[in-house]
Amino acid sequence: MAMVLMLCMFVLFLGFSGVGLYMMFKTSFMTTVEDRDDMPPDM
Repeated sequence: MAMVLMLCMFVLFLGFSGVGLYMMFKTSFMTTVEDRDDMPPDM
């Protein structure tokens, strides 16, 4: 039972950290893209 609980906590921690890293990377990427607005957007 303790092993299952630890596994669930580990998976939750990994998911939250992944989402945080993704949001941080997305915001930093958007700021860098907005900084050089002289280049035409790909999409």
